[in-house]
Amino acid sequence: NPSWIVKKSAAVAPADCPTDQFRVCFVGNFNDSRKGHDILLEAASALQKAGCDIRFEIIGAGRDLEHYRNAYESENIVFHGRLDNPMTMLKSCDLMVVPSRADSCPNTVMESLYNGIAVIGSRVGGIPDILQDPESMFALDAMSLAQCIEKLYKTPQAMETLRARQSARKEELMFDWAQRIHEIIG
Repeated sequence: NPSWIVKKSAAVAPADCPTDQFRVCFVGNFNDSRKGHDILLEAASALQKAGCDIRFEIIGAGRDLEHYRNAYESENIVFHGRLDNPMTMLKSCDLMVVPSRADSCPNTVMESLYNGIAVIGSRVGGIPDILQDPESMFALDAMSLAQCIEKLYKTPQAMETLRARQSARKEELMFDWAQRIHEIIG
C-alpha cells in the first residue's frame, strides 16, 4: 500500500544536481550503526580511491554525523544532514543503497521502488523478502557493497536490467486497502 509514499513523492521534483555523474543515495539515522552508514562510507571511500566517478548523497542526522562527516566528506561524498523530504534528492540519484544490519521493512527500499530508483540492499532482515532479487543484494561488508555499486556504475546494461526487474517487483507489491478488504470480505 503505497499511500504514504505517494504523499511524500507527489509533485516533488528531483533536486537540481549535475547529471554527469553516477549518483548514489543513502538515507539513514546516524545515532547507531544498525543502518550501516559506516559500511557504505567505507565502500564509497574505496570506490573513490579506485578512481570511480561516483557522487554519494548522504542524508540523515544523529549524534555520530559529525564524526563521519569529518572522516569522509569530500567532493564526491556529500553529507546533507536531515532533509524535510529526502524524496527530492532520491529522485535525482541513480541508485539507493540500504546497507542495514537489521531492518524488517525499510521505507527507503519501498520509496525507491515506488519512484523507479534502482535500489540495492544488504541480505538481512526483510530486505531479501522485499527485493527478491539476488542481483540487488550484497553481503554485509564494504567490499561486497563496493563491488555491487561498481558493477552497476560500470555496466549500464546491468543497471537497466535491475531497474526493469524492480519495476515488475513494484507492481507486485502495490495494492489498494479498500479493494483488498472488499476482496477478503466478498
